[in-house]
Amino acid sequence: MGVGWRRFTERLHQGAPLHSSGGLQPTSNARCSTMLQEATGFSSQLRRCERAIRSMAAANSEAGNTIKLAMSAPLPARWEETAAGAGGAVGAPSPIGGPGFSGEVMARSFADAGNKLEIEVLAPLARWQEVHSQLGARFKELEDARLEVDSRRRTVADLSRRADGLRAHLGKGGDAKQEAALEATIKRLQHKEGKLQVATQSFMEREALLHRDLSTLLSDAAWLRHYAAAAFRLEGTALLTAAEAFGPLPSGASPPPASKMATTVGAPPATPPMAGGRVVAAAAAAEPRAAGFEQAEEPGTAAAAVHEAAAVHRRDNSGGLPPGTPAAQSPAPPMARYPVIEDQHGGGAGVGAHV
Repeated sequence: MGVGWRRFTERLHQGAPLHSSGGLQPTSNARCSTMLQEATGFSSQLRRCERAIRSMAAANSEAGNTIKLAMSAPLPARWEETAAGAGGAVGAPSPIGGPGFSGEVMARSFADAGNKLEIEVLAPLARWQEVHSQLGARFKELEDARLEVDSRRRTVADLSRRADGLRAHLGKGGDAKQEAALEATIKRLQHKEGKLQVATQSFMEREALLHRDLSTLLSDAAWLRHYAAAAFRLEGTALLTAAEAFGPLPSGASPPPASKMATTVGAPPATPPMAGGRVVAAAAAAEPRAAGFEQAEEPGTAAAAVHEAAAVHRRDNSGGLPPGTPAAQSPAPPMARYPVIEDQHGGGAGVGAHV
């Protein structure tokens, strides 16, 4: 009987009702099967995290490119009527981002973050998925070995019952033909028992190796939180570097509050003169000034937030965290968690030790 046919028939036996299986209890492979199911469930979560990280990086890069193009465009010009009536621009054109803006710095920040993200975060996650696929293939081979063991167990059990029946007939007075049949059955039984022992030993060794590698794979699943944190730190560093691409922002860079803009849009160009300018001076004194146009940024404004973030980034360019914080002291996740080793029984790749 060929190995393939033996496995096929044994699978049919084990899938049949209990009274048709011959009373044979299947060999257990429960722990590897359960652990592989756990790894498969985590693999689905890992794929979702990987897609989210790629989407986050792509969104930040797209935002950087869009803002870079907008900052490189010229400011809208203000026009005045001329004597000819055609109008003329007031002042020379200047880019929206100002003279200190560097589009190259902004583009390079997201490009560097994307490269580091691929090497330090996404590559280890892809390696985990690769090892999971390899272990899944090894589990299928282990299942085939288990079916072969059970098939040989069934053959040995059938031969043992046959030998016992022949002995019973000989005990009641058999002939030479039955003695020869018993001798041939015993020899074949011994041959099959030897093969069963070899198949069982091979199965046990494969099962132990797969259990070890699955245990390592599931233990390494805890590193996902480190890789997720590293992804946020890399993208956060890219955003802070992109903010520094605007150069030093003047104190008047803070935008006026929305209430100020709402009251000034559509207002007359100047206050009508009244009574020697006293009313004009009083109105000018009572009018609220745009926050930051004639003074330093107040806490809570957008410019103050940008300047504070840039200062934090300069203190610690690895992730925008000041030295001494718990996040800054946490060890970086390893970049190569799964060195491949040769499987002595299946030729497949195993999982290496912790780096």
